[in-house]
Amino acid sequence: MKWDNVYAWEGGARVPQEGQFIRLREDKSLEVPHNPIIPYIEGDGIGPEIAPAMIHVVNTAVERAYRGSRRIHWVEVLAGDKAEEKTGNRMPEETLELLKQAIVSIKGPLGTPVGKGGKSLNAILRQSMDFYSAIRPVYWLGQPAPIPNPERVNVAVFRENSDDVY
Repeated sequence: MKWDNVYAWEGGARVPQEGQFIRLREDKSLEVPHNPIIPYIEGDGIGPEIAPAMIHVVNTAVERAYRGSRRIHWVEVLAGDKAEEKTGNRMPEETLELLKQAIVSIKGPLGTPVGKGGKSLNAILRQSMDFYSAIRPVYWLGQPAPIPNPERVNVAVFRENSDDVY
């Protein structure tokens, strides 16, 4: 399925003229325009199969929620296998710069080649974006549990990635 609001990579990311990037206000809240530009990384493995489905689901949700008054402009940026194939670099600088400019983006699964050394692409993204913590809430899904009163579980695991430990 093709959409006219998806801008595929063609020798570089094509940023649409009619869209606007989401902005971060001084109070740290997001200013979301009616026509946001959102970069996406298709990813490796099943990424090429699930990225079009993700775009379809999000486009449909936005269409139904806003009855056509809002529209996302998707811009493909490269990382992983596709980036290496087209540019010779698994994480092109152009990708990092556009992701920083956009503030909000969506990333598919990225593989890490075994035995080639270097950092994983996920670690490169976390470091370049200054993401230093991972917060994982723990909650009960309504299934049989080995503890009494599992519905009372209220736990969050915080993992800090600092310095060069990623």
